Amino acid sequence: MRMPQGLRYVDLRQDGTLKNVPLSVNNTLKSLGCPEEWFANGRLSLTGVFSAANPHYNVGPSCKLAIRKIFKELLKIDGIAYPYLSVAFQQCTD
Repeated sequence: MRMPQGLRYVDLRQDGTLKNVPLSVNNTLKSLGCPEEWFANGRLSLTGVFSAANPHYNVGPSCKLAIRKIFKELLKIDGIAYPYLSVAFQQCTD
């Protein structure tokens, strides 16, 4: 796959969790109704953030809007690289 020059992306395979996140960021996310498991122990789970559509998290609209604004408008992130599950298909051969 060829990526366009200047593409800005978050690689969840390498950076799924940010460490040493300032308390002010955690407090802001909490005040916006973001799930506390995203930012436990001074870490921020980007995997959780980008799974906000998952009903398990019960993420409110103000949290979703803030996350979108941070990554799209402030950080100008173009895409997300993420791992996905796969299994060997026995009917296929090399």
